[in-house]
Amino acid sequence: MSEVRTQASPPEQQPSPRPLALTSRSAQVEWDEPLAPNGLIESCELHVRSSCPQPPQPVLPLCVEGQIETRFFGRGRNYNVTGLQPYSSYQLRATCYNNMGSTASNWTTVTTLTEAPQYISPFEVYSNLTLVWLDWSASFSLNGPLRDYSLTDNNLRVYIGFHSYLYIPRTSEKTLSLQVTCTTDIGSASTPIIRYSPATGMSPVEPTPGGKQGVGTQGAPVYSEMWFILLLVFLGLLVLAVLLGLVLRRALRKEPFIRERPPLIPLQKRSQAGGDAYMYVEDDEFVEAIKAFSSVRKEHTMFTDTHL
Repeated sequence: MSEVRTQASPPEQQPSPRPLALTSRSAQVEWDEPLAPNGLIESCELHVRSSCPQPPQPVLPLCVEGQIETRFFGRGRNYNVTGLQPYSSYQLRATCYNNMGSTASNWTTVTTLTEAPQYISPFEVYSNLTLVWLDWSASFSLNGPLRDYSLTDNNLRVYIGFHSYLYIPRTSEKTLSLQVTCTTDIGSASTPIIRYSPATGMSPVEPTPGGKQGVGTQGAPVYSEMWFILLLVFLGLLVLAVLLGLVLRRALRKEPFIRERPPLIPLQKRSQAGGDAYMYVEDDEFVEAIKAFSSVRKEHTMFTDTHL
């Protein structure tokens, strides 16, 4: 029997890389040879690029797909990709070669783990006749899902939200003491305090307490928090309601005035032959009134008609 050997051809059906372990800054992957090698596989490459979209954020940043980088070339079948950024998505593919050509796999997407945010550089401040404009888009590396940005002026919070810029109305020439804090699900980081005068411009950057610029976990003062203000308003209304209740209760419990004697019976004017005279009406009501009056004074009084 004779053996017939066909000529080699480029490999086909390259499987995609499989992630084995992920950290915040690395991804260990492995891959197999092509399912149809069509010859002797001599080497493989591992390609990496940043992908779109990136992991979700409250405000999605502009995403540009990265350039393809060759991170591995050789006869191995696994590799630990390092130098990645936390909470970022990357695409990987394997390409294997024989003496006739190569075949590439489909892209596989991996997302690195999260870290605490990091301060990178001071924010920018500009002003004109009506506005002061701040931009801290390049001040932090988020390294995780953003919870909020907060801006304080002299330790009083003037903004909290998801945007990395702010316009402040220019109402005076006073010097602003500005600081931005970035908070994520993992932690927070702060910029140094920047003093800015709309008239003269920016003063030198002040280091944050502890000698480490931009790293801190202390938030805004309690008295500037919205929940604290609402609590004070609620307590004030509660005290006012209690005071009003006490006043109304005291007013309603006051006993009415009681007369100590019956009212006098009105006189009735009548005329007689000898002139006008005044006398009390002699009827049942008059008798009852006299009895009531006598019971109060404990004595009897006799009344007679008197001619004027």
